[in-house]
Amino acid sequence: MPRSAATEIRPMAPADVAGAVEVWLQAVADLTARHPAPGGAPGRPDRPRLTARLDHLLSTDPAGSWVAERRGRVVGLAQSFVRDRLWVLSLLGVDPRTQDKGVGRALLERALGHGAGCPGTIQASVDPRAVRLYATSGFDPHPSMTAFGPPTRRPAAPDGVRVGGTADLDVAASIDRAVRGAGRAVDLRHLVEGDGATLLLEGERAYAVVLPDRVVTLAGRDEGSAAAVLAAALARAPAGRPFEVGWLTAAQRWAFGPLVEAGLALHPRGPVMVRGMDRPPSPALPSGGFG
Repeated sequence: MPRSAATEIRPMAPADVAGAVEVWLQAVADLTARHPAPGGAPGRPDRPRLTARLDHLLSTDPAGSWVAERRGRVVGLAQSFVRDRLWVLSLLGVDPRTQDKGVGRALLERALGHGAGCPGTIQASVDPRAVRLYATSGFDPHPSMTAFGPPTRRPAAPDGVRVGGTADLDVAASIDRAVRGAGRAVDLRHLVEGDGATLLLEGERAYAVVLPDRVVTLAGRDEGSAAAVLAAALARAPAGRPFEVGWLTAAQRWAFGPLVEAGLALHPRGPVMVRGMDRPPSPALPSGGFG
């Protein structure tokens, strides 16, 4: 569908970040109203954290960041990035008053141009329009679930899992390259230093990045090590508070043992979309924002 002639698609500039944050928050609120999350909505990024995320991606790979502007106001955004030739769509959002006018497709086309020829991944929402857009843009959907709720049985912390820091990011990057085909140390540094996330490691076999309310991302060279860092993350979850582990596809069956032991409820979620690969990387749990 052609977009309005009054809408300009252009590269994102630092001055656009505040307007892009507002658009994203409006789009998420609209999506939540139309498709409420079963069992209670998982946590959403707060404004400062979301602003820092947009700033980070704009500064580390500016060619992947785009906005739609109409009458001097940001009405849409797309942020993608490439790490070691793996393309990731981090954000695609349109002002609810501007949806169904071709703006989202135009933004996605610009973002896809940045990653032309690269394998790619998108952690999609439950919005059928977004899933259709990605599927018609060359991405294969892999249905996923999210585990969400207060843990009712906290597993014992496994032996051999330790808390790491920024000095261990090279280890995490090495694991990522073996499992995901691409490292992302710059993004893990942002999560640890900027968001205050905890890095858990099982030797040089697996790692997880964890916030008090969720596992942000995880990767392991083998399923046993991946399950160990997941169990360690669940053991650290604050008692009585909801905890989220997302993007559980059929490729991640190793994760269900620790999650069932912890008593988390499983709910349908938007699909993990991939191109240039047979299935989502495994053993791994992607980040919605950092692939």
